Amino acid sequence: MIVSFIILLIMSGKHVVPERLTYADWKFAPLTIPIIIAAFYFHNIIPQASGALNWKMRPITMVIVIGMVISVVMNIAWIRAGIGVLPLTGGENSILYAYQNNLPATVPMAKEIQSTFFVTNALIFALMAISTSYLGFGTALLGFITDLTKNHFKKENRLFEILLAFAPPLAVSIIYPDIFLTVLNLVGGFGIALLFGILPSIIIIKKSRSLIKKIFGIILLLIFFSFMFFELGQEFGFLKLNPKAEYWTSFENMR
Repeated sequence: MIVSFIILLIMSGKHVVPERLTYADWKFAPLTIPIIIAAFYFHNIIPQASGALNWKMRPITMVIVIGMVISVVMNIAWIRAGIGVLPLTGGENSILYAYQNNLPATVPMAKEIQSTFFVTNALIFALMAISTSYLGFGTALLGFITDLTKNHFKKENRLFEILLAFAPPLAVSIIYPDIFLTVLNLVGGFGIALLFGILPSIIIIKKSRSLIKKIFGIILLLIFFSFMFFELGQEFGFLKLNPKAEYWTSFENMR
């Protein structure tokens, strides 16, 4: 995965147009909130990682920090490559077209770079990224299902636990193969905001004896509630945000 990712960066670096990196549309930025929240979904696997490290605080903290730094560096590098290679508008190879059609950046980038070697490495990287992500989250989900069936329903059947954990997502991926980018907003704006934002905030408010901690919990609760209401507004059509692409249209025409 690392080798294929480095190859993608090197190949795309030759096609980066520096001027494209100067454009900013901050009014469109709130649409990234669900994606930002979803980026912290790795919290789901912290219990398993902590258990593997014998619940020792120092190595657990080190693993979390190193993992986050690696992810941040990879994301910054890939975002720079995508924005630098692709025009914002102007046909099927643009960022706007990919956004409107739920396409990953590698699809228009492959057309823009016009290299079968790039396509091959993009497919290898995508396969490795999905596999490692699926293994990690699959482990966390299986642990959750096992805890639910064993401790709450007093049933212990490994095959049933595996089917309960993996059959539903497999069925959804087969029926809706293009659902990933669409559902990411729902997962980040609702599921993760509720599970890792609203519920922990309520726990802080209820369990904390310190007034400062209770105020902190209330602030977090309001923030995550605002994220959820924002996503609700988008999903039900009350709030519509679109990027202002006029600047880039003019820029591309001049080129």
